[in-house]
Amino acid sequence: MKESELLSQLADRAALQDLLATLVRADERGDFDLIVSCYTEDSYDDHGRFRGTGREFADYICHKSFSVSSRFRHHHLGQSSFEIDGDEAFGETYFVFHMETETGSIIEGCGRYLDDFVRIDGRWLIRRRRCVEEWTGEVEAKKLPKPADALVSYRDERDPLYGGRVRRGDRVGEGTGNSGALLCSAISALSPGRQMPTG
Repeated sequence: MKESELLSQLADRAALQDLLATLVRADERGDFDLIVSCYTEDSYDDHGRFRGTGREFADYICHKSFSVSSRFRHHHLGQSSFEIDGDEAFGETYFVFHMETETGSIIEGCGRYLDDFVRIDGRWLIRRRRCVEEWTGEVEAKKLPKPADALVSYRDERDPLYGGRVRRGDRVGEGTGNSGALLCSAISALSPGRQMPTG
């Protein structure tokens, strides 16, 4: 693989990771417009309990789902593998999920996202998402007290994330520029004319 091709692959992988992180941020902060921005107009999302377009998924998460009343939703993304072919890509990403119910118990689950991506006008978007559940269940939990001055998360604009460098609606990696492009620039600057390793 030529150095230019390798750098392009690295930039695409970084951009796809940023897209996945953006969707998690949007989901957990209840940001309707940001969720929609991660999908193509003709997208399809199959979460098992929900099936529809990306826009319909945003409406479900922000307005209709049983999770609307939960105090928090928390996704931890694990390893991702991507197969990139020009302006199309496929990805498999592992996840672990936790959510507090109205009664104080915790719903937790784990599984994988199988995503088909497409690049439109230089930006990667999700065209199809399939959520493969490995396990989902509800567990009783005892909530421990927090210090009075502890930071508290919110599923809206009150969350401590906002108010500094990050504004509501910001995509991950775009607050300071596209991370994929920055990665290419950094690698090129560190190794001018150097043949990059291929594996």
